[in-house]
Amino acid sequence: MDPGFTDNSSMGAGEGSNDGHQIEQKPVIDQGTGGASDDSQYVTVKVRSPDGEQVLYRIKKKTRLQKLMNSFCQRTGQNEQSIRFLFEGERLRPEMTAEDAGLQEGDLIDAMISQVGGGIRM
Repeated sequence: MDPGFTDNSSMGAGEGSNDGHQIEQKPVIDQGTGGASDDSQYVTVKVRSPDGEQVLYRIKKKTRLQKLMNSFCQRTGQNEQSIRFLFEGERLRPEMTAEDAGLQEGDLIDAMISQVGGGIRM
């Protein structure tokens, strides 16, 4: 297991339900700088899968979103190449940080299945 990755996914019965969809709390993702952690360095965000399942992540504001994206795809069994992550309608790029994307405490990231095409000419 990655040293900067703490799994805190166990929840008691009845915890984590939201609109009929289960919210699963997931690992803390950071770059393991080693010093005392300051809560202002972290942000907790939800990632919602295409089927409505929500996963909580607590990440450092300076950590690249690639780590969150990889973790989410691995945990949900999704192909990383077929999932696109959107925040407020804008696509998140893997090289961005939570700070770059403007993510705040409790924000929701949508994980969508990538689609090509869909336009029609008449």
